[in-house]
Amino acid sequence: MVGDTIWASLGTRYQADLNGDGVDDDVFEAVGLVYSTDGGNTWGFRFPPLDAPTDTVITYGVSRLPAEPVVSPQLTTTFDLAYDRRRGRLWAASWYGGLRYSDDFGRTWHRAVLPPDSLDALRPDQPISSA
Repeated sequence: MVGDTIWASLGTRYQADLNGDGVDDDVFEAVGLVYSTDGGNTWGFRFPPLDAPTDTVITYGVSRLPAEPVVSPQLTTTFDLAYDRRRGRLWAASWYGGLRYSDDFGRTWHRAVLPPDSLDALRPDQPISSA
């Protein structure tokens, strides 16, 4: 909760044989996000932060990085949220969906570009190798 703004993640869990081995596994599935801007008196809904099937490139400064679109709600339940009211930026973290941010109150989402293990930082004016 930040001021009167509250965000919460909704998800579900069910059992399914994911590996075809006859053993059911726990499957966590994103349902969406709920928010209130009046301290919980009224609530709104946003769909989970997923990609469109055509989201195959992430642009970061001078770099264009190939990406596998995350289009399914399975394993993308949001486990942590942070809201920066000064910037109006909402952050969401999930296992398969990674770290994402929204500048329009959760209507659209962008993937956060993180450095590979071989780098300590990224700069938008320096190319990033996708290999």
